[in-house]
Formats: sequence, C-alpha cells, structure tokens
Amino acid sequence: MRKMLLAWITGILIVVLLFGCAPAPSTPVPANDPSAVDSKCVWPESDNGSHWRYGSCVDVTTTAYNLIVVVEDEIKNHTEVGANGSAFIINGMGSASYRMWQDGKGLLPVRILSITPSYAIVPAGTNIILKTSDLKAMALPTGATTTFICNLDTEVLSPVENNQILTEDRITYEFDDCRMVSPIYLTQTP
Repeated sequence: MRKMLLAWITGILIVVLLFGCAPAPSTPVPANDPSAVDSKCVWPESDNGSHWRYGSCVDVTTTAYNLIVVVEDEIKNHTEVGANGSAFIINGMGSASYRMWQDGKGLLPVRILSITPSYAIVPAGTNIILKTSDLKAMALPTGATTTFICNLDTEVLSPVENNQILTEDRITYEFDDCRMVSPIYLTQTP
C-alpha cells in the first residue's frame, strides 16, 4: 500500500512540475510588432521515408493572408480518426485510459476576389483550393462570398533517394489552416 501511495505522489509531482513550468498565457501582439517573426528556414519533411541532404531547409512565412473569395463548389472533406491508450498495474491494482479523436480538413474550391498581402503566384481572379478546418465553411453555399484568413504552407515533394539535394522545383505552396474571419457571408444575387 505504501508503494502505491508513493507512486501516486510521484505521479502528481511530475504533473505539477510539467504543467507548473509552462509559460504564462500572453495576449496576441500586433502583426507589425518587431517580435512577430516573419519567416524562418525549417527542415523539409518527407512522405516516403527518404531524407534530404543535411542542412537543407525551406523558407516558411508566418504572414497571415486575408482572402476574400467566392465559393465555386461544395466542400470536400478529409477525415482521419486516431486513438491511443495506456494502462498500468501496481500490486494487483491498476488503471487504464483510452482516447479517440477525429482530425480533418475541408477542401473548398474558391475564386479569389482579393488577397492581402498580395501574392504574385496567386493573384485576384485565380481559382484555388483552400484547406480549412473551420466547421462553418461546410455550410457555405456555392456562390457565397466570404473572407478567410490563411497560412501560406510550404510543401516539398519527397526526395527520390536519401541525401538528395533540395532544388526549388520541388517546392510548392498552398493556403492551409484557413479560418473564416467571421460567420458572415454574402449570397449570390440573381
């Protein structure tokens, strides 16, 4: 019984130490604040298990893009279900926990009416696919006009072999993690 009590106290102390050392919450800073880093170079990921040559990196921007768009078609959904569990037994007594979650994004075909800041590769008038995790976007009818705020996500085509040199022609970009700025949208008038 004493060992079990000691194990519980140790567990509680570990939790207190881990969560007690977390940084205090802070309010958002203005986008033009000097502490808001605009871009950084990060190690490129790979989908096939091969890796890029040591020292390779791709520029990733932290700029948020505002897109005023017209919905061109219905949203398509991609959903992944994940789960994990754990259990332990001490002196014949134990505990178990299990957690299941669902992650997913919607793929929304849109035509860009305006984009701020401007982005040369995707000017106004261009049809694109937005990736969104905003549930409100599922209710948007075709022809609706609304505003999204998005990250410009850098994607890299996987290397064919290990230690391959990363070249610019293997880098693509997409608007990802998009959220509706507000639940307001305008409908298409006949």
